[in-house]
Amino acid sequence: MSETLHIGRKISRIRELRGMKQETLATELGISQQAVSKIEQSAEVEDSALEKIAHALGVTTEGIKKFNDEAIFNIIGIIIMTIRVRCNINARLTL
Repeated sequence: MSETLHIGRKISRIRELRGMKQETLATELGISQQAVSKIEQSAEVEDSALEKIAHALGVTTEGIKKFNDEAIFNIIGIIIMTIRVRCNINARLTL
């Protein structure tokens, strides 16, 4: 399976994770919300458009191409574990 499988879904997911609405991304790109919706439904996106989208989302084109939800869940898990460890260390230091 290709890393870039359905790039539009990856764009949509990254946009959602960043708390950005389609309208906001559309404004950043100078296109309509309907055009953003069409991009997010597309399996492929031209490289020039992908560069603009990546810039608007604050990520790299490679970040979009290699994005997957499993990696995000792993990162969140690591962050939660780190916070718990730090909280336990701080609790021990205050005792």
